[in-house]
Amino acid sequence: MKTDKLLDGRAFAKKVIDKYERKISKLKAKPVLAVILVDKDPASHLYVRLKEQACQRAGIIMEKYFFKKTTTSKLLSLIRHLNSSRKVKGILVQLPLPRGIDKAKVLREIIPEKDVDFLNPNTLGQILYDDEAGPCTPKGIVKLLYEYKIKVAGKNVCIINNSDLVGRPLALMLMKRNATVTVCHTKTKNLYDYTKKADIIISATGNPGLVKGRHVKRGVVAIDIGIKKIDEKIYGDIDFKSVSKKASFITPVPGGVGPVTIAMLVENMFEASKK
Repeated sequence: MKTDKLLDGRAFAKKVIDKYERKISKLKAKPVLAVILVDKDPASHLYVRLKEQACQRAGIIMEKYFFKKTTTSKLLSLIRHLNSSRKVKGILVQLPLPRGIDKAKVLREIIPEKDVDFLNPNTLGQILYDDEAGPCTPKGIVKLLYEYKIKVAGKNVCIINNSDLVGRPLALMLMKRNATVTVCHTKTKNLYDYTKKADIIISATGNPGLVKGRHVKRGVVAIDIGIKKIDEKIYGDIDFKSVSKKASFITPVPGGVGPVTIAMLVENMFEASKK
């Protein structure tokens, strides 16, 4: 396929991180990001390593708090300690949390000033009033569209995901920019009736090949957040081979949204360091 169709997340992420490396180098002290990880899930540990690499490049110090097992009360106590720390500018709880941990209570404990992934409901509300605010993945998608001069105003957008982390905040952010947004999920009937009408499709289900070429219209912008590893190969929700033949723009998997999400963490950390 033509490379000018690719939404190159790696190139854009590098541009963002280089920008904030220069900005952070001018701060009086390097900002500290506290990352809390519970469980032995290999994927979560990989994500944290990738975030750490980006932080190191940008000049951010990452303090890691890893637990094989813990309790909700112990996590709440740790977060309260980090909330009160003057050197810690951002707090991130790596999801998912294991069973037995009250995720909602843990995330609500992070004070908004340090909630760099916008997981506290009070922080999430900022996206209604602040165009620059948002969780890392939705914010990254909006900025990636802007980088490639893809207009969303007046466009039909189909989001296949209704989670608090991606689908719901992303829908709000795109509606603020005057897109007409449909949010689909596991209970949606006749999913492909919506994808066939969409100017922009954004999918995050972890269901490989969910959206194929026959499910989209010509000229669609296809953004794939889904990721699934099968027999050592990585697959996205969107069938790249068939959809790329009809798409005006498409993200690769890997190398699309993932690097941009991590770059937005760096951006959010810089903003938090100024508070």
